[in-house]
Amino acid sequence: MIRLGHPFPSLLNTLVTATLAVLAGATMDVAARLASAMLAIQVGIGAANDVVDAARDAAVKPRKPIPAGLVRPGAARSVAVAALAIGLALAASLSPGALALAAAGAATGLVYDLRLKGTALAWLPFAIGIPVLPLFAWWGARQELPPALLVGAALAIPAGAALAIANALPDAERDAGSGVRSVATTLGRPRAGRVVAGLQLLVGGGAVASYMTLAGTGSSAPTAGGIGQGGVALAGVALAGALIVALVLLAIGVFLGSGDSVAWRQRGWEIQAVGLGVRAPVGCSDHAWLTRRLSCFCNPFCLTNPGCRSLSEDRRRPEEGSARRRRRAAAHIQEVHRSCDAFAACSSRSCCWPFRPAPCSRSDPCRRPPRTVSRRPAPPPA
Repeated sequence: MIRLGHPFPSLLNTLVTATLAVLAGATMDVAARLASAMLAIQVGIGAANDVVDAARDAAVKPRKPIPAGLVRPGAARSVAVAALAIGLALAASLSPGALALAAAGAATGLVYDLRLKGTALAWLPFAIGIPVLPLFAWWGARQELPPALLVGAALAIPAGAALAIANALPDAERDAGSGVRSVATTLGRPRAGRVVAGLQLLVGGGAVASYMTLAGTGSSAPTAGGIGQGGVALAGVALAGALIVALVLLAIGVFLGSGDSVAWRQRGWEIQAVGLGVRAPVGCSDHAWLTRRLSCFCNPFCLTNPGCRSLSEDRRRPEEGSARRRRRAAAHIQEVHRSCDAFAACSSRSCCWPFRPAPCSRSDPCRRPPRTVSRRPAPPPA
C-alpha cells in the first residue's frame, strides 16, 4: 500500500513544502497542514497513476502493487479519491488561495496520469506543476507572493521539464519496445540526455544569478535588532552552501542520467529531484527575509532574541488581513511572548549566542538589558 503512493516523490515534495512554509514564517500548525495537504495530494496522484497504468504495468512492471496482486484496482481507486479529497480539504482550511493552488497542482498531476503520460507532451504537467509547489507553500504561509518567489517559480518551469525527461530516460528502451511514444523515445535517448543537461544548466545558471542579485539586495538591507551582521553573514553562507550542494547534485544526476545503465538513469533522475528540492528554499525566497529567518534558526535561544520576535510580529501584524488571519496572527504573537516568558531563568546564559553574547534580563528575557557605563570614582583630593 505504501508503494502505491509513490513514496519517493511524495515525501520529497512534502519535505520541500514544509521547509518553504517554515522559512516563510508559518506557525507549526500551518506548516503541518500545508505539508499534510501536499502529501495527501501526491499520494492521490501516485495511486491514480498506478490505476491508469495497471494493464501496461502487468506486462512491463509486474512487481508494482496492482499487477502483483498486493492492492486491488478498486481499493487503489478509493485511495486516490480519498487522498485527493483530504489534501484539498486541508488546503481549504488555510485560505481560498491555497485551495486554488492545491487544486491546480492536483489537476496537473491528474492530466499527466490520465492523458499525457507516455506521450511527447509528458513534460508539460511537470513544467506547470513543479512551479506550483513553492507558490502553494509560500501563499499558504504568508498570503502573499514576493517577487523573488516568482523568479524562483519561473526557473522551476525548465526544471520541471528537465525532471520529466530525466524521469522518462530509465524506461526509454522499454517504451520503445512496447511502442510507447514518450518524450525520451521521441527525442532519442542521447538527445534527451543532452536536453536534460541543457535545461539543468539553464536552471543552475539562473539560480546563481538570482542568488547573487538577491544577496546583494539582502546584504544592504537593515538587520533585525539582536541578530547582528554576524548572524546574517552566517545565514548567507548557509544559503550559498545549499546552492552549491544543489548544483553538485544536479550535475551528478545529469551525469548518471546519461549513462547506459537503467539503474544509473533511475538514480540520476532521483538525484536531480533532490537537487531541485535543495535549491527551492534558496531560489524561491526573499533573500533579506530568508537570511534574517535563518539567523533566528541558527540561534539556539531564537525566541528570546528581540530580532526574531520583531520578525515574527512584522509578518503577523494583527491589524492586517481577514478576521481569521488576525486571530491566527495574535495567537502566534502570544505564543512567542509565552516562550520568552518561560525562559526567564536564563540570566546566567547568553540570549543571543553565538552572534552577540549578552546576559538576559530577568524582567524581560526577550529584551537586552540596557548597557550601563561604569565610571571610576573621582580620585580623592591631594
